[in-house]
Amino acid sequence: MATAAAEIMDWELELAVLDCLTDVVLPNCGSADEPTRARLVSVLTEGANRPSSSSTRGGSGVGDHREPFAHVCLRKLFVLCSRGGRAADSGAAISVGRIALPALVTRCEAVLIEYAATDAAAPVDAHFNRRRVDLVVCVLDIVVSLTLDPRVSDAAARGHASFEGNVGIATLLQWLRKALATETWATAGPGAPRAPDAPRERAHLFLLYRALVSCVATREPQVRERVQDALRLVGCELGLITEGSGSETAAEREVAAETEARGLLPADGRVIAFE
Repeated sequence: MATAAAEIMDWELELAVLDCLTDVVLPNCGSADEPTRARLVSVLTEGANRPSSSSTRGGSGVGDHREPFAHVCLRKLFVLCSRGGRAADSGAAISVGRIALPALVTRCEAVLIEYAATDAAAPVDAHFNRRRVDLVVCVLDIVVSLTLDPRVSDAAARGHASFEGNVGIATLLQWLRKALATETWATAGPGAPRAPDAPRERAHLFLLYRALVSCVATREPQVRERVQDALRLVGCELGLITEGSGSETAAEREVAAETEARGLLPADGRVIAFE
């Protein structure tokens, strides 16, 4: 009992440190140089790579519903990458996002590729490794939800091997922005002006495209549906399809289904008035 209580206290302390690092230290480290910021971000990067089996903390114990530590760190990296585009976001926040995005994309890519290889090699009747599936679901929820300030995309994408090895991605991003800035593809030529309030974008999906495609044929419905969501968003970024009604993500559909199962919302979406 004492050991379990100590583990919970350690877990809560770790979460408090991550919250402080993400919400207080990194957004306000304007006086710190880039190597110092990179070392601070590396705390989350190393945590995101922590195997669940390396510690009993964070949901690996029987009956323990705490979120695994790696998942928490991935979500914290997501928060850092998501900042930008608001008056309240400082230059430090953008700088930190530039550092955090390559780490987040690299980790997400590794998780997806490893899962796809393991899934393809498994026998048809093999049971899914729940821990691995939960990690992939966490990664895909982050990938689908993430939108980026273009300033973060520009600097951070160059820190990823896929970007450096494929000049076409850089060219594609430039043309997409020119098209958005001029509002039509027809006038999006060289030298087209960039909109002063350039919209947020999903450049990370282009970097992760190969890894996403490798997971398309997975037998796990939760993963397959989220991969489909991500690839649909690639189409949205390219202007091939539009986001609108009926475009709920798998995560949103699961929440709605759970709510309906609890009797809080009928199948037709009508709100029940409780008396």
